Amino acid sequence: MMHDEWNRRRFMGAVAAGGALLGVGRTAHAALPDLIRFVVSYAPGGSSDLLFRALAESISRRTKRTVLVENKPGAGGLVAMQSTKSAPADGSVLFVSSAASIIQSVNPANRVRLDREFAPIVLTHRGQFTLFTNAAVPVTTFKELIAYDRANPGKLSYASFGIGAQIHLAMELLRQKTGMTLTHVPYKSNTEAILSVLKGETHVSLNPYSGLKQHIDAGKLRALAVMSKDPSPDAPGVPGLRDSGVDGPEVSFWFGVNAPAGTPDATLQWLNQEINVGLREPAAQAIIRDQFGAETVGGPREDFARVIATEMKTYEDVIRTANIKFDS
Repeated sequence: MMHDEWNRRRFMGAVAAGGALLGVGRTAHAALPDLIRFVVSYAPGGSSDLLFRALAESISRRTKRTVLVENKPGAGGLVAMQSTKSAPADGSVLFVSSAASIIQSVNPANRVRLDREFAPIVLTHRGQFTLFTNAAVPVTTFKELIAYDRANPGKLSYASFGIGAQIHLAMELLRQKTGMTLTHVPYKSNTEAILSVLKGETHVSLNPYSGLKQHIDAGKLRALAVMSKDPSPDAPGVPGLRDSGVDGPEVSFWFGVNAPAGTPDATLQWLNQEINVGLREPAAQAIIRDQFGAETVGGPREDFARVIATEMKTYEDVIRTANIKFDS
């Protein structure tokens, strides 16, 4: 089954089950705070801000509670993460997490972990990274890239937006899985990393397809593969790993919602149900599709918990194997 179809069926089934319990949940949680805040790690006006304002409006409209978005950008999401870990564990303060939260967690200097100090509520959406090259690199497929690298060890380099950032760790995972010898060149931002590949200063990187499309259409970049087993509807015409004949690794970007550890299970379940209903509405789905180039996920809390646990182990293993030292 295609990845997006599987996600759709799981999401719709979870929403249907949640809807059956919604009336009970609302009655049982009359003591839930009248004011609920989504703490977002990005500035106002961005995709994350727009999505969670849409979800806040949806929940507020249906539950008659005040639901707001509080923007706390900075340090790759660390500012928001640290500020919410010690918030009241009553459902009043919710942390909008992302794959970057896993990276922050595996950096011991940060002293905050998503898997220990937060409780998962729901994975809202997920998108796949696309492996791309400068068009001058003489390859057209992922397998050809691997073969070219093996024939020219040390010749190719890859760009990321900083040591320890998700692209850096994802590319190191790719190196470990394929045996490629790509050299890491870190930049200060994702924009600079993409620009370096466009200029030919580096040769390879990962990015969501939506941020590459104009350069691919112009013939300046070449998309080799989507970093999931199956193709993604958000990257038309780009093969998945299965069709590329390469065994992994799967790498994605995602966003979710967490509460401080210790929040009652019944409250977490109520929030899960309400957010799932909001995700089903056209406003949220349009932002996820058009702004993020991703797929709505939703579903039960347990699914999100498994994602966090799996990615925590994956990136911890990558860091240990590659002996990566985080920037201080």
